[in-house]
Amino acid sequence: MGRRRTIKTGQDLPPRVYLHYGAYRYVPRFGRPVSLGRDYAEAMRKWALLKQPVSPTGTVGALLDWYLVHVAKKKATRTYEDNIKEAVYLRAGLGHIPIMALRPKHVAKYLAQRADDGAAVRGNREKALLSHCFTKAMVEGLVDANPCRGVHRNRERPRERMIEDAEAAAV
Repeated sequence: MGRRRTIKTGQDLPPRVYLHYGAYRYVPRFGRPVSLGRDYAEAMRKWALLKQPVSPTGTVGALLDWYLVHVAKKKATRTYEDNIKEAVYLRAGLGHIPIMALRPKHVAKYLAQRADDGAAVRGNREKALLSHCFTKAMVEGLVDANPCRGVHRNRERPRERMIEDAEAAAV
C-alpha cells in the first residue's frame, strides 16, 4: 500500500493525478501517463471521464464529451477547435436526449432547425461530427446503431464567383 502525499499542491487531487510543470497528468497503474491539461476544472472533468466512461444510459452531451477527450484530441488543431465549437451547438440542441433514444427523426429535425436559423452548412458539419461520434461509440460498444445514417444533408450551394487577385491582396 502506498503512502499519503507529502507534497501539498494547494488543491486536493484525486489518486494518481499529479501537477507536473504546471500541467495535470493522470498516471494509470499500467500504461502511459495521460495529459489532462493546465486548467484545474478541465483536468478534473477529463479525469472523471477517464475513471467513469460513458454508459449506454448516458446522454448525447456525455457522448460528445467522451468523443472530445478520447478521439477528437488526436485530430489536427484547427479540426479539434472546430469540433469543440460544433459540439456546443449539438449539446444545446440534442445534448439532453439519451443516446439509446436518439433517432434519425431527431437528427433531421435538428438539421431543419439549423437551416431555418441560416446555418445550413454549419448544420451539415455538426451532423458529420455527430455521425463520427456515434461511429466511434459503435466501435467501443456503447451503442448499436448510428442514428445519422440515412438522414439527408442540407443543400449547399457552390460559390458563384472566384475572388480576383486584387481583392485577395486587399484582405
